[in-house]
Amino acid sequence: MARRRRAVERATSRQVLTDRIVVGVLIVVAASGLMSVLPAYGQVALSRVACQVVSLGLGGCGAPGIELENAQLSPARCSTLADLDAVLPEVRVEHVVTAKGMPVTISQARSGDVVVDLGPEDRSAMPDLLAGETRSQRTLLDGVSVPARAEWLLPRGQGLDQLVTATYDGHQQWVERRSALALIGSSVLGTAQQIPQPTVLFSRVRLDGQRLPRLIDQPGGPTTATDRPEPRGPRAPSDELVLDATVPAVVMVNTITGEAATSATVRGTVGGTPVSGSLRLTRSSDGAITGILLAVVSDGRLVPGEPNVSLSGPGVAYIAVPVRTESERQLVSDWVTDRDGLRIPLDELLGLREPGTDDRLAAFLTRAATVTVLRYGAVSTGDVTSRVGSELVNLRRQDWVGVRMMAAGTVAPQPSGGKRTLVDDPSCRT
Repeated sequence: MARRRRAVERATSRQVLTDRIVVGVLIVVAASGLMSVLPAYGQVALSRVACQVVSLGLGGCGAPGIELENAQLSPARCSTLADLDAVLPEVRVEHVVTAKGMPVTISQARSGDVVVDLGPEDRSAMPDLLAGETRSQRTLLDGVSVPARAEWLLPRGQGLDQLVTATYDGHQQWVERRSALALIGSSVLGTAQQIPQPTVLFSRVRLDGQRLPRLIDQPGGPTTATDRPEPRGPRAPSDELVLDATVPAVVMVNTITGEAATSATVRGTVGGTPVSGSLRLTRSSDGAITGILLAVVSDGRLVPGEPNVSLSGPGVAYIAVPVRTESERQLVSDWVTDRDGLRIPLDELLGLREPGTDDRLAAFLTRAATVTVLRYGAVSTGDVTSRVGSELVNLRRQDWVGVRMMAAGTVAPQPSGGKRTLVDDPSCRT
């Protein structure tokens, strides 16, 4: 009788164990299904709770990720700014500090694309790769570091939560390696996410040497009597810009598309008045020049026809020149690799002078360049110059909160070679 009772008890115990296993599997399946339908930030929050339970509260569990606002930028308030948005996108910048104290800078464009910069801003960390410097690492959290002066481009903002969570996973692993009680966290929750490689990298290059031949001088052997260029004689008085070789250029590389852009400081004169600005030269993955973006800042008149210049503050002229055909690329390449150095003529670009019949470069710039002039009030010229330089390096701009826009206008390109004029846009004024 006792033997028969023990057999029944063993069968009952096996049945109970089997039932518990089945229930456990069903719970796991249900939890997996729930996780699959939750949004990204919900999955992060649930994983954090599970991590804290299994690690006895000792694991560096990631806090909930950052939920990007669904509201995009409102449409540009005028057509002039809307057209400028196509070559220099306007962004809304949000500075966020996560629960772990990590700064995150989010720049969202009107298209929905997002650029993310993790950690504190450090503009001095750009290496001079041509001089043999290596890219340093920037610490985000204990045990987590990323390349210095790098950003992440997220199309339509996809992957922002995962990027932040990956930094927390790295920090969690660092904590668990120092706590025996928290080791169960990694084994239960699985492998931590890896921080994706940055998609945008920045470096600098000096312009006072011979290391950037495509922007300063064309490489070649010693000049002989047969290939020495003909003397040009004295230059006629004209407005032009030249590179400021004392300021290093900034090189931006997109690791996804292979595109590269070089931004340099330029100085010169407009109407006899000293001006400064920035030049951005963009190349495709195969090295072909695809576009030029130039910004010129001045207290005085930039383009003939500007209204009420004497009553306004400093202005900036954005000059966008797309380079599309092979003949245009060859023309622009010869221009930027001139042995005498890069000189940017402004008589045709800003002076609206008709090009000479034998000046191919001036004729091309007249046909292709779009000039957008914005003038601000109650702000210094130095602030405008600094802001414009940052805009061209990062290829994004912000609406200047608290600064009044006094005037805005556009000079459209003339493919037919007709006369160009500045068209004022009163709806841009604030």
